Amino acid sequence: MLLPYRVKNPPARFPYVTVSLIAVNVIVFGLTSDYFLVVREGVVKSYAFQLWKTPFLNSFASAFLHGGIFHLLGNMWFLWIFGPAVEDRLGAGKFLGVYFATGLVGDLSQALLDVAFLGEPQPVIGASACIMGLAGAYWFAFPFSKVCVFYWIWLFWRGVFGVDCMEASRA
Repeated sequence: MLLPYRVKNPPARFPYVTVSLIAVNVIVFGLTSDYFLVVREGVVKSYAFQLWKTPFLNSFASAFLHGGIFHLLGNMWFLWIFGPAVEDRLGAGKFLGVYFATGLVGDLSQALLDVAFLGEPQPVIGASACIMGLAGAYWFAFPFSKVCVFYWIWLFWRGVFGVDCMEASRA
């Protein structure tokens, strides 16, 4: 398992938008899940994005839904690690633009893959595309920054190392 735990460029001001997105995601998950473990099936049917079957507004709604507690925790962890620096660099408006634009691109990409391999689009939920879009924006905005990563392989090998964004992009 590889898990980033710190970036080397802290923001100059408090990341209000990042914290707000985390709060909204957690609250929505609490309201749409059974016992804070898994999302209810009716919520997925009503608010998931499904190409040609739901309105595009569902892409916005689906960015706040998560399949389970570990889906939510993983996404919010990555948002907390990469979000503040990107928000500081872009400002609140552009930050939210990147967040939702990459979410829409992720939903459309998943729908096209579903059509190509399964014959029809499947319901898509989660902020994973939004979060990975912000991680990509981080690496674009801070190409010489190091990301501190914790690794754990089975029970025996664990430790930390730094990933240089510029070196990682060349690999």
